[in-house]
Amino acid sequence: MKPLSVNQKRRLGAPAKHSLELKVSIARRVIEENKSQSALAHETGLSVTNIHKWVSQARRGELVGYTAPVFDEETGDLAAENRRLKHALLEMTQQRDFLKKISAYFARGQS
Repeated sequence: MKPLSVNQKRRLGAPAKHSLELKVSIARRVIEENKSQSALAHETGLSVTNIHKWVSQARRGELVGYTAPVFDEETGDLAAENRRLKHALLEMTQQRDFLKKISAYFARGQS
């Protein structure tokens, strides 16, 4: 008789290779701690494919025992405002530096 494939074993009720606790722990580290999936794969010896699958399941709410944090629109708006203000500050700083140079140039010409 030919050996069973992995999918056939799963259908027969074979236990999962990785525990739910491990899946939740890995998904939490990627989502909440911003750990790289490839770094975690290297650190734990798990495949990047499995980690990616667990993180996707957690984000969709399909990983039992874990609820991914919901994106807060207010925080998103604050981040966009922060980027806009940083850009404006950079522009104003460049204008100020230019005006300082022009002022110094004209001040030398008058004395």
